[in-house]
Parts: sequence; C-alpha cells; structure tokens
Amino acid sequence: MKKFFALVLALVMVLGLVACGEKAPAVEELKGVTEDTILVGNTAGTTGALATIGGPFNIGIEAAFAAYNAEGGFNGKSVKLQHYDDGGVATQSVTLTEQLIHEDEVFAIVGNFSSNCVAANLPVIKEAKKRGALVYGCPWSPPGSYKTNNTAQGGNSEDQGYKRGELRQDHYAKFFPWLNSYLAYMHSNQADVDVVAIQNEPDWWVNYSGCLYSPEQLVTLVKENAHLLKKDQYKVKLMSGESLNFNPKYTDPLLNDPGSCKYIDVIGGHLYGT
Repeated sequence: MKKFFALVLALVMVLGLVACGEKAPAVEELKGVTEDTILVGNTAGTTGALATIGGPFNIGIEAAFAAYNAEGGFNGKSVKLQHYDDGGVATQSVTLTEQLIHEDEVFAIVGNFSSNCVAANLPVIKEAKKRGALVYGCPWSPPGSYKTNNTAQGGNSEDQGYKRGELRQDHYAKFFPWLNSYLAYMHSNQADVDVVAIQNEPDWWVNYSGCLYSPEQLVTLVKENAHLLKKDQYKVKLMSGESLNFNPKYTDPLLNDPGSCKYIDVIGGHLYGT
C-alpha cells in the first residue's frame, strides 16, 4: 500500500531543541542559523527515474527562496538550500539525510519524495514529529485494481496502451478506507500524518504512477465518500487534489459545493520552477 505514496516532511525540524524546562537557545545558537542565513536541506532524485519531477521540484524551491529573500528574508536572514541528489534510491536517501542532520547541521529539511525513500527515512520522520515537524502525505495513485486501466501507472505511454488511468466510480467508496490504511501505517510508526491530499496532480496524464480526475469527479468523490476518512481518529486534515499551477478549476468546485466543502480543510497545488 505505502508504495503509492509520496510524502513530504515539512519543516519545523529544529535540530537543536532543548529539553522541557530549559532555556530556549537564542536564534544565533540554533543549528543551521547564522548571523545572515538559515540553512534548509533536502534530498530528492534529480537524476534517475524521478528526475523529471525532482528537477523542477528543486527549481521551484530555489525560486520560492529567492523571492522570499528578495523581500528581506526572515528578519534579514536569507534562506539557503543545501540539496543532495539521492537518485530516488532509498539507502542513498538515508545516508544523505543523516549527512544533512549531522554534518551540514541544517535548521530544517524539506522533502523527500517517493515512497521508498520516505519509508526508509521513517526514523527521521518519527524524531522530527517529536520536535514539532508537520507531515504531509499525498497519493500518486490508488491501487491499480481500483482504476480504469488496472494499474497504478498513469497510462500515458505506448507500453501502457495510452489508456487513461482514472478511479473507477464503482470503487469510489473504497478510496478513503484505503487512505485510512496509509494513515494507520504511519500512526503505527509514530509518524502521524497531519495533512493528507486526495491526489497528486489529478490533471496531468503521466506515464508513471498517477491517476486522473476531472473537477466534477473530485467533487463527487469527496461529498459522497469523505465521511469515511477517519479524520478524528488520526487527527488529520484533508487537502484538495493538487493540480498543476494551482488551477482554480480544481479547487473552486470543491469549495463552492456545500457537500464537498465541509470536508476540505486545505487547498493545494503545484508551482514548478522554469
């Protein structure tokens, strides 16, 4: 089940936190924070099978940091990214994550993505949760048996028959219980998910793991089935499908329909760098 997920560890991972009751360190004493910079790290596959995602992913981070720094940064401190290419290889991802923590001593970590790398880094995610980090999960595809093309792949290639992979309507009722199984897995590893999205890029037909939805399909899926998501049990918030370029055609229908709006806690989208 977990192989269908990408997960991002969002950053509030202050690696120099003190024990309860001790005096908090001054900003200058925090790891990764100097007089003029805040060092943020990540590992992501900018080569290998996921390079077409990892490359723009990192360019987008750099562009966001540049825009933030141009506005003065954080109290005059510029945010700097220390990136390592893990090639989408789990063992390499673990090694590089440990390097970011123990050698580079970054203030925070953003990333990584791909299920195998995330699973391998569960001990890090668990520790980060203890220190105030937020964890976000996003499915790239439901199980293939739930889909019109009978595979987790998106279908946009010759060897996949150019068959669009969509969630079959007769399996809509299985979708949120499937998400619950992922939330249970993370909970059992003491790495509870704070926000879970419905779908990674529901408007992009891909040749890797993916699933297409129309805006109308997402509204139907949510308003008729989102009550099955165990939000209270796992203390999780539900995010909309994350469309390319934050397309309002994918968020507005969910928010404008009272039946679906009541289940949506966060809206999301993707902005890639160029």
